[in-house]
Amino acid sequence: MKQAEEVRSNLSFVHDIYTSEIVSWNKDFSMNIHINTPSGKIENLECAVAGIHQISNIYAVLSTLELVKDKFPISEQSLRNGLKNIGSFTGLFARIQLIRDNPPLILDVGHNPAGLRKLVETLHLCGYKEIQWNVCFGVMADKNVEEMLSILQPITSQLYAISPKYERALPAQELALKALSLGIKNTEITNSVAEAVRVTMETQNPTIIVGSFYLADEAIVELSKYSFGLLKK
Repeated sequence: MKQAEEVRSNLSFVHDIYTSEIVSWNKDFSMNIHINTPSGKIENLECAVAGIHQISNIYAVLSTLELVKDKFPISEQSLRNGLKNIGSFTGLFARIQLIRDNPPLILDVGHNPAGLRKLVETLHLCGYKEIQWNVCFGVMADKNVEEMLSILQPITSQLYAISPKYERALPAQELALKALSLGIKNTEITNSVAEAVRVTMETQNPTIIVGSFYLADEAIVELSKYSFGLLKK
């Protein structure tokens, strides 16, 4: 608010303007929703990314489009096409992205406690509440690693501790020690992101690869060898 006052800008609170009704949370981590706007109801809007946080993002998009509509009008059909095809239109990847469905393999760039809470929340909403996961986890050393591990612990059957190839990354050995100290007993140190991906692919268990953008980039290189067809170009 202070910054808006300083630059003499209008400030909108999108949750005061828009409301929504969930039609469905989908197993492929998409969602269908009705959005109530000041000008009417947008029914059964399909969004390629799911989560309560993504509904807030849609509100922000709608509010922005309303502000620029005189110079940059967007039709409802264009809005629908854009939200349905976020990945192919923007190159956005690894936002709780389902790479393989059986057994499920998920790639996510969540890299702080808030992001991991949204990951767990969205897993539950989209029908994966009862699943225990192989978790390939690597993180930057300046993050709240203990809190992140505590969030992952209830959904983790096996943790693969990884150190992405980046100078700020926490060494895999230190990560494994932290996990063990928090009670994640099935913790294994891997030498690289590529090794963790190969090992968990061989197990054929539900898998989440998460912890940082750097980890996701390395994982994509290895995952591309399996020809899933959903990966960043």
